[in-house]
Amino acid sequence: MTKDSTEVKVSIHDRTHSLPTEIRTYVEEKVMGLADHFDLITAAEVEFDRDLKKRREPLHVVKVTVHVLGRRLQDIRAHETGRDLRATFDLAIDKIDGEVTQLKERVRAHP
Repeated sequence: MTKDSTEVKVSIHDRTHSLPTEIRTYVEEKVMGLADHFDLITAAEVEFDRDLKKRREPLHVVKVTVHVLGRRLQDIRAHETGRDLRATFDLAIDKIDGEVTQLKERVRAHP
C-alpha cells in the first residue's frame, strides 16, 4: 500500500450495508492501480449506495472521489448508476482513469 514513501488511503463507504468482501478487495486493487501510474494521488473515497426511486429493483449508485496532491490541482470525481454493482464500479473507475490520464498529460506539459 506504499509507493515512494507516500501512502494512498482508500476509504470505502457502504450505505447499503450489504457490500461483499470480494468487492471491497476489488475496489482497493483498482484504486491502487490508479495510484501506481500517477504519483500525485493521495487518497480515494468510494461510496456505494442504492437508488430506490419508483423501481421494483433498486439501482446501485457508485461515487468515486480521488484526492490529488497540489493546490492547483482539483480532486477528480465520478458518479455512475446501474443494475450490476461491479459493472457500475468499473464504469466509474474507467471515468476516473480517463480523467487521471488527462491530468497526468497536463501536469507533464506544464511542470
